[in-house]
Amino acid sequence: MTYEEKYKGLLSHLEDTLNIAVMYEEGETPPSQMDEQLMEKVEQETVMTWRPYQKDYVVDYKEELNVEKFPVILVFNREELVFKTNKVEELYEFFKNRAK
Repeated sequence: MTYEEKYKGLLSHLEDTLNIAVMYEEGETPPSQMDEQLMEKVEQETVMTWRPYQKDYVVDYKEELNVEKFPVILVFNREELVFKTNKVEELYEFFKNRAK
């Protein structure tokens, strides 16, 4: 399986646009600060997805991406993971620093 196949749902499909993926435990719901309001506060071109963690998926993202706890916010460009955090404030800081 190619890298692109493994990360197809997480990599951004748009040039110069990042994909924010909120991954959470299956059966749970992401905290309210990680819902659509999250995107509204990020002032850059992004797309966003929410997906439950599924251990038996094609790839175990928890292991593959060294996720220590859920929910986790993952930011991907077209090629790779560029940022990972469990804290919304850190995500805002990441985008604030990118804008400089």
